[in-house]
Amino acid sequence: METDFIGLNNGILDQSANILSRDGYLMVMDCRTEEFDMVPRSPSMPEFEMVIVYSGISTTLIKTDYNNRVDECKVAAWLLQELAGLQVSAFRDVKLRDIPREVYEEHADGLPGRFRRRADHFYGELARVEAGVEAWKQGDIDEFGRQVFASGESSISKYESGCPELITIYETLAESEGVYGARFSGAGYRGCCIGLVDPAYKESIRARIDEVYPARHPAFRDLYRVFFSRTADGAEVMSL
Repeated sequence: METDFIGLNNGILDQSANILSRDGYLMVMDCRTEEFDMVPRSPSMPEFEMVIVYSGISTTLIKTDYNNRVDECKVAAWLLQELAGLQVSAFRDVKLRDIPREVYEEHADGLPGRFRRRADHFYGELARVEAGVEAWKQGDIDEFGRQVFASGESSISKYESGCPELITIYETLAESEGVYGARFSGAGYRGCCIGLVDPAYKESIRARIDEVYPARHPAFRDLYRVFFSRTADGAEVMSL
């Protein structure tokens, strides 16, 4: 619907997560085949909560570089096909997902500038998902959090999707005791940064955000918010 009506070149992950998620499970989805698995949380995993830090910025994605990043990934895939001597797809159809990882590893050095960074982020995210799923199965929240932090760092340095306000929030969470992992929520051009936290540190995490964020971004002093939440099932209609 977003693609057809507002021209946003996004996929199905967010909507699927909203509907399909179940408390105590990690949803792992193949967005091409639309197949998904619900991986149960290990009984040995420590209790955690989510922190959601709203930046105060609510710009719509269609007004950001979101679509440009999608096109840059398509160009990277196109170039990898060319470098590997593969049949070059039509631009509308080409996707990094269709380029085998071994092709990327062999020819990544031939990708120029931003296209190398976009490919690095994509294939890095695939590896982080695999490592994160295994950590979740093992109940290793520290390793799971490290993969989330690494995803956030790659979003900044490789995908270049952050804005100064969200990067401040990410870096503050990364430096705060009791945060297992954090990254942008969604595309990361506006909105929120989310993280997994030890509930014992909630107030110190909030205090650190309150100390740093309004000082660096006074325009959003009265707009930003810090929330903590437990996990739950997906979106539902509730009676008031």
